[in-house]
Amino acid sequence: MSTATTQPALELRGIAASPGITSGKAFLVDRARLEGRQFVLEPGEVGGEIRRLERALDRSRNQVQALLRRIEALGGGAEHTGILEVHLMMIEDPELVEGVSRRIRDRLINVEWALKVFLGELKESFSRIDDEYLKERGNDVDQVGQRILQNLLGHRESTIAHVPHRSIVVARELLPSDTIHLLKGNIGGFATELGTRTSHVAIIARSMQVPAVVGVDGLTRAVSTGDTLILDGETGRVVLRPSDVQLKEHRNRRRRLRRKQKVLEEDRHLPAITRDGTRVSLLANVDRLDDLDALEASGAEGIGLYRSEYLFLDGKRIPGEDEQLDTYCELLRRMAPHPVIIRTLDIGADKALLEEGAGRHSRPNNPALGLRGIRYTLRHPRLFEPQLRAVLRAAACGPVELLIPMVSCIEEIRSVKETLNRCRIELEADEFPVVSRIPLGIMIETPAAALIGPTLAREVDFFSIGTNDLIHYTMAADRTDDRLAYLYQPVHPAIVRLFAEVIQAARQAGIDVNMCGEIAGEPLYTPLLLGLGLRSFSMSPMAIPRIKYVVRRINVADAEAVAKVALAGTSGPEVHEWLLEHHRRLFP
Repeated sequence: MSTATTQPALELRGIAASPGITSGKAFLVDRARLEGRQFVLEPGEVGGEIRRLERALDRSRNQVQALLRRIEALGGGAEHTGILEVHLMMIEDPELVEGVSRRIRDRLINVEWALKVFLGELKESFSRIDDEYLKERGNDVDQVGQRILQNLLGHRESTIAHVPHRSIVVARELLPSDTIHLLKGNIGGFATELGTRTSHVAIIARSMQVPAVVGVDGLTRAVSTGDTLILDGETGRVVLRPSDVQLKEHRNRRRRLRRKQKVLEEDRHLPAITRDGTRVSLLANVDRLDDLDALEASGAEGIGLYRSEYLFLDGKRIPGEDEQLDTYCELLRRMAPHPVIIRTLDIGADKALLEEGAGRHSRPNNPALGLRGIRYTLRHPRLFEPQLRAVLRAAACGPVELLIPMVSCIEEIRSVKETLNRCRIELEADEFPVVSRIPLGIMIETPAAALIGPTLAREVDFFSIGTNDLIHYTMAADRTDDRLAYLYQPVHPAIVRLFAEVIQAARQAGIDVNMCGEIAGEPLYTPLLLGLGLRSFSMSPMAIPRIKYVVRRINVADAEAVAKVALAGTSGPEVHEWLLEHHRRLFP
């Protein structure tokens, strides 16, 4: 393939959303954003506007239901239908029709304006969330709003139905309805201006093994249909109009990647044992039952983190004790004989969900420092106790462990123990079969918990280091703020020393310690973490083959030498560069 233009090559950078490298012709999807008119109503016009809203919601519901049927007919699983089901729940939510109607009546504004106001307020609530997956759901609010608006204005939905075979789709964003064309296998890859690794199309791309790059600023202004592109889902690069030299290097990289994938496949079901015989446990982070399909292929040895909050966030209502029990038992049955660690509800006022008996609650000035995790659930026993009861009952289905998030002091652990014991006594009184005890662990994600590790270790059975929040709080920097990205330093001297102290405290107390944050799944950091004494890692299932590959090719003595250098480092960037050089020597 050679370039068909004399224009110079242009390299754009984005977020590597789905691994793989491809090249091909661009197909630009130009979807104009709809904007409705804004005007004030006469009182007699209110009823007509509300009826327009109801008709638009009916059409929107029918469209999404038809899409779901088509995706199911094409063999799409729950990962393909999940976001569309969320969109359907939004459209059918009585609060949507009531909230928009109330603004029409109270402000005497037309339905398009009222819809914009209502959804704008809803999206603002998502923007305050300190969780990448949940923050991304604000884009779903946008997409639902555009669908309803298109039906109010009588517009037809644009599709990517006529994309030439194996083209690279370029767009501002892709929609859940585009899933159909991914399922048909017609798309070679895609790049978008918007989106994150947790956006719907990124999740679908990974499940379909389609290379993808998202968050590419200026993409649609630079690319025209028919341009040659190199799309690198490993590094987040998009090369527009590549030179012959760049195309040759691209082909070489694809060959190297294929060889790498073959090696990872060969190692997949081998044990994670270092060259000098140290056994390492590689577990998976899981959000939903649907994620279990990917675990067998990954070689995971259990679930190191089940984020139970998604069971609460994915539905219209709070799940009761029996509903939670069914989910937990299904997890345990499917993972048997491997262990499952269930983290209790990690949610707070920043996540726009739950105030008991109330549809609204006040927003804290700083949600990240407010009622989160165990702080929230201890204040809401009608949420917390049914969950604890469900986990205690689920222990009859298989080996389960309980993990408490956002612990800062010993009093929180003791309160959990008291509540857990009370729930056990109640279950025994109700003649439910209950095990005498289940292992209890805590997330180490605040500097306070890390610094009193020896004290906390005497109260629990295991630690789980949550690196995302520990870095966030130690560096006093919001990891979702691009302006502070330079402060997200996983190997800043303070962070490395906290890791070392936590691991040492656990080992001295004779309890287990694992790591479930993002850096557990980054091969660059594996030698350092092994050298600090970590022997259990929990990560995205997709990351497990890469970490296993690294573990099986290093020895603990060398890893300890890496840790010694890192602990003596004076800056995060300095240590990071040293680790990069070490990694290149190990894996040229």
